[in-house]
Amino acid sequence: MDKNVGSSRMFYVCDDYRDLNQYHPGEDFKVIDNDAEPNHYYKIGINFINVMGNDSNGKIDEKTFRDQILVLNECFKYSRIHFVLNRIVESVNEIWFNWDPIHRSNDERDMKNRLGAHHEEGLNFYTVNSYSLDDESMIIGKATFPRDYYRSDNPQQDGIVVAYNTLPGLNDLFKGKNAVHEVGHWMGLYHTFQGGCNQYGDLVPDTVAHKRWNTGSADRITDPNNACNPSEKPPIRNYMNYTDDSVRNEFTEQQIRRMRYQLLSYRTGQYKLESSETK
Repeated sequence: MDKNVGSSRMFYVCDDYRDLNQYHPGEDFKVIDNDAEPNHYYKIGINFINVMGNDSNGKIDEKTFRDQILVLNECFKYSRIHFVLNRIVESVNEIWFNWDPIHRSNDERDMKNRLGAHHEEGLNFYTVNSYSLDDESMIIGKATFPRDYYRSDNPQQDGIVVAYNTLPGLNDLFKGKNAVHEVGHWMGLYHTFQGGCNQYGDLVPDTVAHKRWNTGSADRITDPNNACNPSEKPPIRNYMNYTDDSVRNEFTEQQIRRMRYQLLSYRTGQYKLESSETK
């Protein structure tokens, strides 16, 4: 869950933390495996679910949704994961739009039970309002993980929830990479700072372990020397950190392998395998 924490952008994700002692050795610890179809593209359809408040507050036009897909495809192009538009669904509900994931989690559950029928056809991508925790922090996103979907007795709860004004073109600060971050979680990635300096970290071997998140623009990075190994630098350009959209531009090779393996293992039916990047 993305929270704003105090810089030019100030975001912090809180609900993606897991108790590492509860990871299943045969699932989460199996970080990298042989890719059964290494030369194929995973084609994932997106069901955009535009939740609006009264007076159509939060309404998003089709061009903005298509621009978001362009951002996703640019950011995931080296992973051979490609996104296409399935459908756009609109729903007016003031309570769901002004969600409160901290105190009213049942509202999110009700929203997904009502609107999440197309989960088997790809990614359910909900847009809602951001949730203000206080004067300086807000929640701007949330995602479910592949293993949650695989084991769930209510798969309609699957998907990502993203603050509508973080989509491209709606805010000078955002370029659509908040959704890239949340889709990364949806495909099995944790934060690069997951677990701080413990032995497990984000379960990916080629990301630099660091003590906590980084935020800010390229010339105003918070904690720029917070890597666990003093000879290294934190991965400020990684999509799974919290720096500004203008800074983040990379997944590592092993993050890509993990995403493809997690899709193959836990999200069968939510993607199509294709031999080329078909539109």
